[in-house]
Amino acid sequence: MPDFYFRGMTNANKSRRIMAGISLMLAPVALLLGMIIDPTPQGGQTEGLAYAAHPEAVGVSATLLHYCWVLLVPGVIGLLHLVRERGRVLANIAGTIAVIGMINLSALMLVDFFESAAYRALPADQAQALIDAAGTPAVVFGWQLPGMFGSLFGLVLVGLAVARARVAGWWFPIGIVLGLALFVFGAQSGTLLLGLAGPVILVITFGAMGLAMIRMNDDEIATTPAPSAVLAA
Repeated sequence: MPDFYFRGMTNANKSRRIMAGISLMLAPVALLLGMIIDPTPQGGQTEGLAYAAHPEAVGVSATLLHYCWVLLVPGVIGLLHLVRERGRVLANIAGTIAVIGMINLSALMLVDFFESAAYRALPADQAQALIDAAGTPAVVFGWQLPGMFGSLFGLVLVGLAVARARVAGWWFPIGIVLGLALFVFGAQSGTLLLGLAGPVILVITFGAMGLAMIRMNDDEIATTPAPSAVLAA
């Protein structure tokens, strides 16, 4: 990375934007790699059987997916720090929903490890019964729903808040919606092409936003709303 970026690390505002921008750039890359490595069910296998057959791939994939959501937390917080008066309320609401959702969703990646271990240690029917028994209301309403809907809905709101504040153009929330929609539909339907197309769009969308944040200087965000020729295109 050029010396320009390292010199910026001595400035608190600049260093915050650099780290947030790097986080935004790396998060969707981790998502894409995690989906590529994920041992998707083949030949009629259930997910548990596929995970049991490839525990190493499950471990790498789940870890990458975990860090995708972890990296988005500082990325989103740093991004919303750029929002000034315009859209401030929406930004605060969006940030709260998204951060709570992503923290829960990152924790849910541990399920893949347990599912792989259960199917390796027990007959398939017993392993599935064990996993089903773990799906208590506390898990569903305290972890799964906040994780899935909080992160997805929260990220869309973040995109809308940033666009409304004119920190970025409307391409940003559109890219988030399209990328997440394809990712979720592809993952749920087992369509590998769509499951990978979504993360690719997110790599481009968040990558462009993160790179623009790294290139910004304090003068560009000194006014309200924060204008930037790079972001508002």
